[in-house]
Amino acid sequence: MEALPERLGDLTLLKQLDLKECPELMVLPERLGILTGLEKLNLQGCSGLMVLPEGLRDLTGLIKLNLEMCVRLTVLSERKSWNTNMLFAIKRKCNRLTQSQMYCREQAKNWDYATVFKQFQIGSTYFARPMARQHHPNLMVGELGIITAHCTTHVDLMATVDFLTHGSVEILMDLNFIHPLETRENWTET
Repeated sequence: MEALPERLGDLTLLKQLDLKECPELMVLPERLGILTGLEKLNLQGCSGLMVLPEGLRDLTGLIKLNLEMCVRLTVLSERKSWNTNMLFAIKRKCNRLTQSQMYCREQAKNWDYATVFKQFQIGSTYFARPMARQHHPNLMVGELGIITAHCTTHVDLMATVDFLTHGSVEILMDLNFIHPLETRENWTET
């Protein structure tokens, strides 16, 4: 689901909205601001979300806003006044979550795409590194997965990695996120 229906604004008595782990969600409806009784909004893991709607400022009853793992969330307009505490919390959370992504985008400027795709070959086994866990908190560091596809998302080179316990996950093709499992001559197959 890339977007929520605008009709969501009709649910005026809604107190909690939990959209946790909706990585395809890219847009929140502007009418979200009509839900002045909304107290808790959980957007954790909505990694496709890039901007918060202006209407979010009107949520005067909002007590808790969870933006963990909203790794693409970078735009916060300040045309109207935000609740100062909420704005500080949002910026702090967004800045913390996007540092690794900004680092990777800077590194990507120097990448030769053919080399990267060769290094992260489809069918190869990789293990999750700590930075991958920042973006996908359910992953365990060291968890093994097999690359099943490549794609680009917002200029990021991504690998679809199939983890046995978590299914398919899109992860940045960077050795800080996933690392190849290398075999040694003296290893035996089990």
